[in-house]
Amino acid sequence: MHTTQSSLQALAAVPGSGPHTARKILEEAEQFLSSLQSHEVEDVLLYFLYKARGKDYQLRKQFSEFYHNSFNMVLFAEKAQLSMSEAELTHLAYQSALSALLAENVFNVGRFLQFTPFTERLAPSSPCAWALEWLTLFDAGDVKGFAMFYNSHKDVIDREEDIRATLPQLLHKSRLMALLHLVFYTPFHKRTFTYQQIAERCNYNPNQNNNNNNNNNNEEDSVELLLLDALAQGIVRGSLDGVEETVLLEWVQPRVLRPEEVHDLASHIHVWREEANKLYNDLTVLRAE
Repeated sequence: MHTTQSSLQALAAVPGSGPHTARKILEEAEQFLSSLQSHEVEDVLLYFLYKARGKDYQLRKQFSEFYHNSFNMVLFAEKAQLSMSEAELTHLAYQSALSALLAENVFNVGRFLQFTPFTERLAPSSPCAWALEWLTLFDAGDVKGFAMFYNSHKDVIDREEDIRATLPQLLHKSRLMALLHLVFYTPFHKRTFTYQQIAERCNYNPNQNNNNNNNNNNEEDSVELLLLDALAQGIVRGSLDGVEETVLLEWVQPRVLRPEEVHDLASHIHVWREEANKLYNDLTVLRAE
């Protein structure tokens, strides 16, 4: 099956081949439908367009596009009152979860984790449940848990060749997510972080000997590269101070929150409000004096 897919992928780049011609037709159809008003396009046409697009994205291993396209496919199937089979929905949910992990620029997976047409198909009783569990650990920024889950589910995860071939990149991506968590849940006025803080949150060399200068240098290099990558991808904004080994992060990519995350954020906001009130009271006292 993999050989067939690889052959099709190679053919897709050849002008005049079946896959290449099909893609051109899809692009023309999408361009035409985009030129119309929404009420002029039947939902069933959009469903079949997204379905065909999904196959094309999967063939070309465009994971980000496949991931975002999958939601549209399900939503327009519902609008068109078309019934997708359980097998089709389960396959789509599974492939979308894998694509969320594999896509270099997908970090906001909260929508997936709240999208019941997918999560219900990856329930604990499903043989594909591991994909949802692993994606949930990724979304939580749990670098250690993410790595441990792979080690304990290696046999089943390694069946997915794309996952197996990109494990170092996936671990790096989980560290980027941990960085996003660190910034997101830190008050704006406290968003100057030391490299050491980031190393601890992103699980760099957790068992290192602090007296070993070589290990320390490697850790700092790793943290700096992580920060540079995050800045380059635009998921955070800020500035580095390589001399002081600190970073000021002024903005972090917004994210869709799960209910438990909303509760956590509410707790943080309560603490921030108390700190703001204390500061206000202190200033009031100083002004009175």
